[in-house]
Amino acid sequence: MICHADCKETRCKDSVKNTEQEQLSTTVNFADLTTGELAGKDDLFMQFRAEYNRMQIRYIQDHARQGQGVGRLSDLQSEEIFALLCDFVSGKERRGNIDGREISDLLRLAIKDLIACYLAGFSTQKNTSIDVSELYDWFWGQTLAARVISEVRNVCMKHPRDDVRFLGIAQLIPLNQMYRFTHSCGGDE
Repeated sequence: MICHADCKETRCKDSVKNTEQEQLSTTVNFADLTTGELAGKDDLFMQFRAEYNRMQIRYIQDHARQGQGVGRLSDLQSEEIFALLCDFVSGKERRGNIDGREISDLLRLAIKDLIACYLAGFSTQKNTSIDVSELYDWFWGQTLAARVISEVRNVCMKHPRDDVRFLGIAQLIPLNQMYRFTHSCGGDE
C-alpha cells in the first residue's frame, strides 16, 4: 500500500504518524456535538462508558507490560468511578460519608483517577510523542470524559454543601481549560 503519490515506500513516516493518530483518536470531539447528536444524559453516559472502557483497556495493558498494578487514588474500580460520576450528575448522589470519605473527596479522587487513566492510556501508545499541553488539550477538548467532568462541575456549583461547591469552582477543571466549558453552565461563575 502506497501512502501518498510522492512516496515510493510502502509506508512513510507521515502515513505511520497519521494512522497512529487516527487509532489514538478513538474519542469524539464533544465540542462538535450538538444537543441533537447526544439524546440527553443517558446517551452521553452510554458513549462515555464505551470511550472509558477503551482507555481503561489501554491503561491496564500498558501497566501489565510494565509489570505494574493499576493504582488508584480513590480505591474505586473503573465501573465504580463510572457509576459514581453518572449517579452524581443524574441526582442519585449517596448522602453522607462513603467508605469514610466525604462525597467531595471521593469525586475529586475519582476524577483524578479517570484523568490519569486517559492520559496514561493515550501517552503510552507506541511512537507517540506529544507534549504535556497537547495531551491536556486532547483530554479536555476531545473526550466525553471531559464533558462528564463538566457536568459533574455544573452539579457541584449548585450543591448545598460548601465543600462540594468549592470542588466545582476550583478543583475539577484547570483554569487554562475552563474556556471550553463556559457554554455548559451558562457562563463562568
